[in-house]
Amino acid sequence: WVLAGLFYLTEAKVVHLHIGRSAHSFSMSEIPVVYGIFFFTPAEYIVARLIGAGLALVIGRRQRSVKLGFNLAQFLLCSVVTVGVVHLLVGVTASFGPRDWPTAFLATSAENLVGVLAVTAAISLAEASPQHARIPRMLIMGSVVSLTNTSLALLLITVLFVEPSAALLFAVPVIAVFVAYRAYVSEREQHEGLEMLYESTRILQRSPQIDRALVSLLDHARKMFRAEIAEVSLLPQLEGQEILRTRVGPGDAIDMMQPIGIALDDPRLVRCVAERAAFIVAHGEALPASSDGGRFRNAIYAPL
Repeated sequence: WVLAGLFYLTEAKVVHLHIGRSAHSFSMSEIPVVYGIFFFTPAEYIVARLIGAGLALVIGRRQRSVKLGFNLAQFLLCSVVTVGVVHLLVGVTASFGPRDWPTAFLATSAENLVGVLAVTAAISLAEASPQHARIPRMLIMGSVVSLTNTSLALLLITVLFVEPSAALLFAVPVIAVFVAYRAYVSEREQHEGLEMLYESTRILQRSPQIDRALVSLLDHARKMFRAEIAEVSLLPQLEGQEILRTRVGPGDAIDMMQPIGIALDDPRLVRCVAERAAFIVAHGEALPASSDGGRFRNAIYAPL
């Protein structure tokens, strides 16, 4: 139960590396993993991990259905791979000594590789497009996290043998490392976001035709916000004239300057124009009974 509690703590708070509309999560789980493979039987280790990480997914990260099932299956697979590496290299009864420490690094590295490949495959299916180009970046980030966390775990266990009370001193560096992971990913995503904004400006400057520029800009906006569809409705200067809509997505679909009538067909667009303010619609946000509910369950609406 102590081991399950450690897995709960490490999986409740994670660092998300966004990939399309999905994400690959990094945590401090290597610390209880190393502790588990040296001091627990394989069955105890695997059960403790599934209980602790499963509760973290349900309670801490509020995952349900398919995503929860996938992550539990991934934890089970990674745990079996980790145990398999340990048994292959040092036998059934792993001891904790300098000779066995390389085994810990190999086991956590193997788990990182399996996790990255599994998540990439799942995201490729969810996004309906291959994401193999992102594997090197995920592997590099995962390797840095895995090696750092494994080193911390080995140091922590060594200190526990020498002076158990001194293990409390590791709370500060463990928290500091986790904050550093999160800060790095946040800074990287902020940098990518700025690059995308600059590219938006360059698209408008390069394109001499407004219709082509809108298509390029909308396609860029889809990537920027990891969205399935992006569209813009151009209102006429005079009442009674046609509203023109340019839409990109889903997939490779493009509708360029399509007339949609003289009135907006989405009540949320009407609200956006009337209030002249941007707003977010999340998870099928309810509208008044008289409304048709809008065309999208999740969206960002903004006047230009």
